[in-house]
Amino acid sequence: MDQKPELIPFYLDKKEFDKDVKAREDIKPILRRITSVYESLDNTSKLLSTDIYNAAITYYRSQQNVAGTTSTYKDLSSQFPGRSSAIPEENRDLDLPNNL
Repeated sequence: MDQKPELIPFYLDKKEFDKDVKAREDIKPILRRITSVYESLDNTSKLLSTDIYNAAITYYRSQQNVAGTTSTYKDLSSQFPGRSSAIPEENRDLDLPNNL
């Protein structure tokens, strides 16, 4: 537009166009910084989720080998579908009413 201003349509406001271009140039570095911060926070959130999951699955697995934790283990098993493992015989029926 700057090279051939005579071709600019009368209904296009060149000054407003230039202000918009300048505003976009001004916010680009801010946007890059915000994007960087967002990506860092997102990565941290993913790592925390992994840590939380690993701790939860460790707790869940530990329940299958502790006497008296059959109902806790069964309750948690719905949260960790996938691999099925038998509850050790010594833990069966220890804390379930009426041999459920």
